[in-house]
Amino acid sequence: MRARRVWLLGSAFFTLASAFSFTDSPSTQCGDLSVQWTGGTAPFTLMLIPIFGTARNVSIPAAAFSNGAGTFKTQLPFMAAGQYLLTMSDATGFGTGGYSPLRTVGAAAGGATCNTVDPGVAFSFELNLALQQCRPYTFSGYDRAIQPVTAIGIVPGGTAVILRPQAGPTSFDWTASVRSGTSMVFMMIDAAGRQGGASDVKTVGITDDATCLNANSPASTTTSATATSTSATSTPATRKPASATKTSAAPTATTSAASAPAEGGFSIAAIAGTVIGALIFLAVAVTLGLFLLRRSRQPVAGLVPGAGVAAGVAAGAAVYGHRPGLPSLSLTEGTSAEQSSRQSMASTTLTAAQRKAAMAGESNYKPPSRFILHTDIEDDLPPPNDDGVVELPPQYTERRMPITDPLQAALPSSPPPTNPPSAPRTYPPS
Repeated sequence: MRARRVWLLGSAFFTLASAFSFTDSPSTQCGDLSVQWTGGTAPFTLMLIPIFGTARNVSIPAAAFSNGAGTFKTQLPFMAAGQYLLTMSDATGFGTGGYSPLRTVGAAAGGATCNTVDPGVAFSFELNLALQQCRPYTFSGYDRAIQPVTAIGIVPGGTAVILRPQAGPTSFDWTASVRSGTSMVFMMIDAAGRQGGASDVKTVGITDDATCLNANSPASTTTSATATSTSATSTPATRKPASATKTSAAPTATTSAASAPAEGGFSIAAIAGTVIGALIFLAVAVTLGLFLLRRSRQPVAGLVPGAGVAAGVAAGAAVYGHRPGLPSLSLTEGTSAEQSSRQSMASTTLTAAQRKAAMAGESNYKPPSRFILHTDIEDDLPPPNDDGVVELPPQYTERRMPITDPLQAALPSSPPPTNPPSAPRTYPPS
């Protein structure tokens, strides 16, 4: 259904207070509530407005006011720890005496008792949008009210705005011409004077629009009270989504109006993004630090024991040069010649297991001995195999002479046996 908007030309005037103000004394559950005031025009009424409850109108007798001043006492029918505010009216209009700050009910004293049950409301209304500075604020759902209705927005301890929408529709919009950060309580009364109850305390949210603000905007001031009557935008009755909440002063009401968004500050998404980014940065920094620490503890390949040996052996296995042979030894007769041709530092290579151990940095690894074999220049050496090993032909040495028995050496040597001389022979025989 297409909504039809009707702009109302309400009586855009301000009802100025006629030097009428009052004071009150904090009270307790079922205790005496005392108010004093000066100025005003009789008759006077006192309204007790519990937060999210039903307001009570109390008529003040004429005898309580004389010589331009008055005093009055009544019992406070609210439960302890509840919040409420007061307003006084005289013959010139509603709320002309101003509005008190929010009060908190004290605990019952002296065994005082009274009826603290909320009387309930004749109808209810809904406040489903967030209250924001210079943004439309919708009142709806007052189907059971006798129209036209009157909506009142009260600033505790300050002023109020009175809204009079057109009769007929059950929904209207009001541009919240209230500065951000201001607390407000909303009430609604129908044409028969029946109560629609009071809302909870709402705080005006901040926006980037301040074009609606002026000197007459409701504010938290305790100067003379001003009731501002403004025009409103009326729309046909429309139902809010299922998630919408209802604002009602009835004691059985279980829902409340949506609260305004937080003023200023950072959004949840911005905070979450910052936290996640910080965690990612921390994880990267820790990972990089562990990597560098482990790398610094890993031995350098060139300093691994045996690495130099492996390199030297590999180089030696790949390149072979002519090495001069040992000079030959002349053996004299009668001596036992011994050829000391022990092989020293023969070229060899590391096995695959030894190379892996060297790369792993094993500190207990000892390189094998190296031998150098000198051969004649004419000898041909076989080429190295796949592992770089050169297989050399066997080299044999002469056996050592047997060692003479020292006892036999000590005995004098006997001359060799000789044959007796034979007779001379003459050739040819005669």
